[in-house]
Amino acid sequence: MGDEMTPDEFLPPDARARFDRIRATAREVFGDDYKARDFLVRPHPQLESRRPMALLLTEGDEGVRRVQDILRSHRTAAKG
Repeated sequence: MGDEMTPDEFLPPDARARFDRIRATAREVFGDDYKARDFLVRPHPQLESRRPMALLLTEGDEGVRRVQDILRSHRTAAKG
């Protein structure tokens, strides 16, 4: 009861904020928590096969920008 910690609790506040913003955007783009999570943890070809989540945690605002660009292209393709 209440003894389990989530990965978010281990992240520094700035990384947690970046991750939360992108996770919310991914949910909106993909319309589903599972698909959003899948996008964040799978290697992506536009990121030299790195995982979007890794960029969010290691590259700060630049990582956020790169992941947002990919999500923006997914959103545009879905509307197309």
